[in-house]
Amino acid sequence: MINFVCLEDKGPLSFEKRGYICRICGKVYPIIDGIPIFIDDQKKFESEERQYTKEVDSSLEARNGKNKKIQKLNFYIRSRPNEILLQRGFKNKRGIDIGCGTGKNENFEHIYTNVSKDVIGVEVSLSAAKGFTENFKIPCILASELPFEDESFDFITTSGLVHHLIGQPNDIIMASFNEWYRVLKKGGIFILPSSTSKCNT
Repeated sequence: MINFVCLEDKGPLSFEKRGYICRICGKVYPIIDGIPIFIDDQKKFESEERQYTKEVDSSLEARNGKNKKIQKLNFYIRSRPNEILLQRGFKNKRGIDIGCGTGKNENFEHIYTNVSKDVIGVEVSLSAAKGFTENFKIPCILASELPFEDESFDFITTSGLVHHLIGQPNDIIMASFNEWYRVLKKGGIFILPSSTSKCNT
């Protein structure tokens, strides 16, 4: 069982009908269609939803054969994380997939099938998060900051997330990596979406 913490003060959260509530400051994180929401900014929420819809359209275009090179690359970069995790002894360990989408990709499906079902998804699109929970019946949250205690996970993977950081200011990129590192256990592993891009703590 993963314990959520408040993004404001890292206080523990209690589950109630209306959502998760911080026991220290009283902040409420609502639940929509079974998905806990840890994004406050409504504009960001809406823009991420639009972005997700655009990406779904373009990936459909790739699957229809209009962009064979991208389709081939997409398969390559997502076909290895499960092998790395198994080789390194992470079978049945606790993991998190950041930018999980609906989970219907070579990365996550192989991890879920072959490595561990003790995984939680993190998304910024409600549509994607709903698809994820329907496809795999495991938890997914909406968040850009991670509402978890330090050293909560044995492994972290991403599903085509890192390219979104290209062009972002350095402080945003570093903040993202620091946040991921924070929730990773000592001796854990973080796998970027490439067979050669991985880092141990």
